[in-house]
Amino acid sequence: SVTNASDTLSNSAPAVASNHTVAFTTSNGMSIGHNFTLTFASQFDTSAVTITDVDLSVATVDQTIASGASGAGQWGITGLGTDAITFTTPTDGGVASSSAIEIKIGSNATGGTIRIVNPTSTTTPYTIGIAGTMQDSGEMKVAIVDQVTVSANVDTSLTFSVTGVNSG
Repeated sequence: SVTNASDTLSNSAPAVASNHTVAFTTSNGMSIGHNFTLTFASQFDTSAVTITDVDLSVATVDQTIASGASGAGQWGITGLGTDAITFTTPTDGGVASSSAIEIKIGSNATGGTIRIVNPTSTTTPYTIGIAGTMQDSGEMKVAIVDQVTVSANVDTSLTFSVTGVNSG
């Protein structure tokens, strides 16, 4: 199983565009030609996401990604604009075991502008799956919640001290 899996949304309100930061650790690593797929629940609208809206880092090192097949020094990415986005390792390297992987989707990615639109319903947690030809798999759940307004009254307080100053 993957460990430390999370999906952090910039906004968890219903029907709004949100950045996603998906993070997980692959226990067994990945060999050359292996892949993993992020599968968003169908209620998310991922249809407008393009390659410029996605960043990938492995073990805190930013990776080069390219649409379609992977190549030397670059990860392949397919499925953009669908609920299942697949990342394939470069043709000249895999991923070491216990490596942290982070995917940013939206305006939080370098050059990104398009964000994923959240589901319209708040009735149930939504699943984002991680699976593929790598040995590890897992899933995360995110809740879409109504916006909450918080207000507070704070008593005013002023504290100061007076000290003498030498003459001259």
